[in-house]
Amino acid sequence: MTTGILDSDTGQTLRAVEEAPLHALAVLTDPHAPLLDAVVWLSAHLAAVEHVVHPQFRRCVDPSSVAQQLADADQIEHLLRALEQQLTGDALAAHIDRKRLVRSFALRLVEYIEEERRLLDLLRSRLTPAEQQLVAASYQHALERGPTRPHPHAPHGRLLGNLAYRVNGPRDRLMDTLDSRHVPTPHPSRRTVKTSRWGDYLLGASRESFGRDDQ
Repeated sequence: MTTGILDSDTGQTLRAVEEAPLHALAVLTDPHAPLLDAVVWLSAHLAAVEHVVHPQFRRCVDPSSVAQQLADADQIEHLLRALEQQLTGDALAAHIDRKRLVRSFALRLVEYIEEERRLLDLLRSRLTPAEQQLVAASYQHALERGPTRPHPHAPHGRLLGNLAYRVNGPRDRLMDTLDSRHVPTPHPSRRTVKTSRWGDYLLGASRESFGRDDQ
């Protein structure tokens, strides 16, 4: 079942939205992969989809599909939280059988990916290539800056969900830095700061000064 998902390729712009859960699934099915990477991939993906893609589902597909998608995502997030607790040594999760949890999680994730792909296919049929490109770019931006940890008890929906996204994203990334936690998801590209003419002059003068000192 997993192979069929990994091998399929729609060749469409929204393929970018499908890649993150596939990365997580690959980690879950690899006995040598760091399982916390799957937690990060899925946490970031679920938040980005809710923040960017769900509004498109509501507008172009079917509002009721978003309610079901949120319910499925909530179940995934609870599993993510249990896995994160087990991996980080939380006493509340000490009784959980990790292998059994990972195995059942991977099976549930396959079902989730299939359902999400079905909705994305419907969205493709209703958006122009240019509109798909905008959705994909917004999703990528959200994936790079949003939460990296599961928040199953955080509010969802248009208003409170957006607020939770904006609060949890910076908070999670600060905690990742403090914990030296590996974040495999894409990072925002650093902008090149263009100097002014005065700045170029000063930099040039500094280089000349250093050159004279070295002689």
